[in-house]
Amino acid sequence: MKEAYLYDTLDDGKTKCRLCYKRCIIGPGESGFCKVRKNEGGKLYAENYGISTYFVRDSIETEGVFHYRPGVATIEMGTYGCNLHCKFCQNWKYSQANEVDITSFVEYSPEKVIEKCKEMNVDLICWTFNDPIIWYEFVLDTSKLAKEAGITSLYKSSHIISIEALENLCESVDVFSVSLKAIKEEFYKEHCAGWIEPVKDALKYLYSRKDKHMEVSNLVIPETNDSPEDVKELVSWVLENLDNTVPLHFVRYHPDYKFTIPRTPEETVMKARDIAKEMGMKHVYVGNVFASEGLNTFCSNCGEMLIEREGHRVNFSEHLNRQECLCTKCESSLERMIF
Repeated sequence: MKEAYLYDTLDDGKTKCRLCYKRCIIGPGESGFCKVRKNEGGKLYAENYGISTYFVRDSIETEGVFHYRPGVATIEMGTYGCNLHCKFCQNWKYSQANEVDITSFVEYSPEKVIEKCKEMNVDLICWTFNDPIIWYEFVLDTSKLAKEAGITSLYKSSHIISIEALENLCESVDVFSVSLKAIKEEFYKEHCAGWIEPVKDALKYLYSRKDKHMEVSNLVIPETNDSPEDVKELVSWVLENLDNTVPLHFVRYHPDYKFTIPRTPEETVMKARDIAKEMGMKHVYVGNVFASEGLNTFCSNCGEMLIEREGHRVNFSEHLNRQECLCTKCESSLERMIF
């Protein structure tokens, strides 16, 4: 355990957590909504500090990031617990802390993580799987050491997080993959035990940070948030509050945890992609598919395919100048792309 970084001490030994918008008030011996932040003797502790459910090597595309160093190898790490309770969670065996057995997990120090990254010759860590919000202290400590060692951190999260915590993360995390689960407040309340406003606030804050790379993903669930009206409302918000160059991903859902709705058809996410492009979004992708036109990156000016993706394979076109991020066919720049 490690003492939490963001909390206040209240009367009667209670503590108020400032990590996310739930602002849990936690009595002695009790835990917050996430089940991993516990009040011990009037101090708030992170019980999952350094405890990892996963430590695997993969490619950056698995994290819903296509415009930052395409094809680069990553180390993916996650823990247990979450500050949401999504009924369709595809990592529920780890996100729901009261349903996990931590005896099988591995404990790391921040220094050990950096050491293993160097051993594996990987210079990008993805904080992912459950939700790294509630691994805040460990992510913050490790990402600071990583940055000093020339290792980049990618933060994939629902971003139900306080701006105070997000500002601190931005000191050492440079790439953000934001899960915008739906555009309606009712969806978050009914299916996630959360709110959409913190996500919108986080998106606007990250967009204002021009030194950070951000991409947005939406998990498309049949009969739940997959209507053309839902897609149009989400895209309209992105256009009004961010801009049309932010990479946007529509991701296929598969049945899991408490949801038994059949898997999202590929045609549904491709239709969402078409709608977003018709509305003016320049870089729209689909997710949880093996091979599709919706995985590829095209020049937004002339339409030339510049990056082709299939499974874990990434192929660069002869018309792509990676050094200058240009389509050589029409000499247009490839927006928000970093190689």
